[in-house]
Amino acid sequence: MRMLVSVRDVAEAREAMRAGVDFIDLKEPSAGALGGLALPVIREVVAALRAGGRAEGLARPDSEGRGDRATSRAGAVVGHADAATRGAEQPGARAHVPMISATIGDLPADAIELILERARAVGACGVDLVKVGVPGRGAAACAVLAALAALPLAIVPVLIADDGLDAAVIDAACAPAFAAVMADTQAKRAGSLLELLGTDALAAFIDRAHAAGRMVGLAGALRKADLPQLARLGPDFAGFRSAVCDGRREGRLDPRRLEALHAAIAMPASPLPRGPATASAPVGAALAAKRPVERAFAGKPAPTDSCSHGPGATGRLEALGGAIAMSPTTAPVPIGPAAEALAV
Repeated sequence: MRMLVSVRDVAEAREAMRAGVDFIDLKEPSAGALGGLALPVIREVVAALRAGGRAEGLARPDSEGRGDRATSRAGAVVGHADAATRGAEQPGARAHVPMISATIGDLPADAIELILERARAVGACGVDLVKVGVPGRGAAACAVLAALAALPLAIVPVLIADDGLDAAVIDAACAPAFAAVMADTQAKRAGSLLELLGTDALAAFIDRAHAAGRMVGLAGALRKADLPQLARLGPDFAGFRSAVCDGRREGRLDPRRLEALHAAIAMPASPLPRGPATASAPVGAALAAKRPVERAFAGKPAPTDSCSHGPGATGRLEALGGAIAMSPTTAPVPIGPAAEALAV
C-alpha cells in the first residue's frame, strides 16, 4: 500500500518528501475536505518538489511532453512510484520523486463549468494528478464524471461517501479515462471512512473498482490505528492528514508523526484474510450488511438514464484505457514496502 499525505505549502511538501511519501497531495485543509490552494501556491510547491528531485539526481519516469498529456501521466502513475521507490533504495540515495496531486476545491456538483475550469487551471500548474470531489450518489455525480472524462488530464475522481455510494457512480468513476478512483469523507470530525462505511462496504467498492482496472485510494480521517484494517482491505494507496498533524488537520504537519506513520506502513505484516461476506458474496450483499450503507448500491449495472456515457464515448474511453494500461492490485496485500505492495 502506498502513502498519500496532504500538504498546504512548500515547507510541508518538503517534510513529506523527506519522509518518503509516495503521493504528495496539495490542498488547504482549513478550506474544506478537498479545499483548493491558490494556483500560485500550487505552482510554487510543484517547482520546489521538482527541483528537489533533480537535486537528488532522480529523473521522472513519466513521458511528459511526448504524446497525449493525460495518457502519459495517467499511464505513469504506477511506474513513476515504483521507479522512485527503487531509486530511494539504491545505495547513497537520499530521496525519491513522489507523484504530485492537487485538489480543485469543494465545488457543488451542479457547477460543472466551474469544475472543469478549475480542473484545467490546476492541471496547468504541472501536477501529475488532479483530484476532483464528486458526490457518491445521484445522477448529478454521473454528469460531472462524464464531463471530466473528456478532459485531457489525469483526473482522480474522489467519491464523497458520507451519504453512501451508488454502483452507477462507482462505475462511472472507474471509466478508463481516469487515472484512479478514491473514496473520502466530507465531515472529517464525524468519524473515519472506515467507521462511516464499514469494511464490508469498502471491500465491495475496492473489488468493483479493481474489476474495472482502476487503482483505488481511501482517505477520510484515517489514523495509524486503521492500518490493520487497511491491510485487510488492500487499497492501492491511502491518504492521511489528521494522523500526521500536530493537533487537528488544520494544524501543521508533525515530522515525527509523519515518519512514524510512514515506517508503520512500510513494516511487513501478515495479511489479514477477508471475511466471507467480502471475499465471495455479491457486492450488493456486502454493502447491505452494514449501516448506513444498506442503501448504497445493489450491485446492478449502471442505469443508462443517469450514468451512461453513450456508445461514442464508450468506444473513446475503451481506446484511451488501452493506452493508459493501469495495473492495480487485484487482491488484498499486506502492509509492506511500497515496491512489493503494488504489482506493475
